[in-house]
Amino acid sequence: VYSQQNIINTYYSKPLDWIATQRYDTRIANSQVKTNNETVDSWTKFLTNDYIEVSTKYGPINNLVTFNNRLFYFQDIGFGIASVNQRSLVSDGNPGESALGTGGILDRYDYISETTGSKNRFGVIGGLMGLYWVDNLKKEIYRFSQHAEPLGYLKGIKSYLSKFDGIDEVVIAYDKD
Repeated sequence: VYSQQNIINTYYSKPLDWIATQRYDTRIANSQVKTNNETVDSWTKFLTNDYIEVSTKYGPINNLVTFNNRLFYFQDIGFGIASVNQRSLVSDGNPGESALGTGGILDRYDYISETTGSKNRFGVIGGLMGLYWVDNLKKEIYRFSQHAEPLGYLKGIKSYLSKFDGIDEVVIAYDKD
């Protein structure tokens, strides 16, 4: 038949020593470092122990966002910054700055707020004035530039947001026009 769909199912047997991998919802994993002219892309290689786990008491990681060259993670009731290849720059009197030490790819994490977060997978976006998200539990819109600030009171829409019985899923987009 000329236009028939493929209806063949393929099945593979599990090896005898196969163990199902657990799912860790507070873990940020990192790939290997990419170099030029690789035969296999290192960004597709995730080694077993290359990860960092954030605190579980704020819920699962729902979103990872890069903004201003920093990696932000969002949980249900908290958000913070994961340090990626962080180095300290010191000035020693000579022209330019010197890098003080090197570390791993994911050395540490720091919480910015332990009271607001986002449960939305597509509900965090960067704009000209900062990072924006909707906190489902508090029924509030937040912006982060230097610190997390609620925009409901500032923009006069808090009474509108509080009318919702619950905010389940929010998708945020940015239009710079």
